Amino acid sequence: MIHLRQELPYAVAVQVVEWKEPVEEGKPVVITAEIWVEKSGHRRIVIGSGGAMIKEIGKMARKQLELFMQQRVFLELEVVVRSDWRRDREALRELGYEP
Repeated sequence: MIHLRQELPYAVAVQVVEWKEPVEEGKPVVITAEIWVEKSGHRRIVIGSGGAMIKEIGKMARKQLELFMQQRVFLELEVVVRSDWRRDREALRELGYEP
């Protein structure tokens, strides 16, 4: 969100799709997450030119997660257009909100 500044789409959410604990010592936690936006134009903003914005978002998020968790993290992000997710009761439940 910090990187998007004034271009930040007002309807954005993050859903963790998968969380895999390491099987071997020294291996990273693998986290797969989706960044939900409501319009394809918002998707382009979050991805950025040549993927530069999503790369920077992922890099910063990974560093913060590693600091918080005190272990290595492999973070995989995907930007998904999910129209009207804020009005969709099922989507809100998926995100942990109880409408």
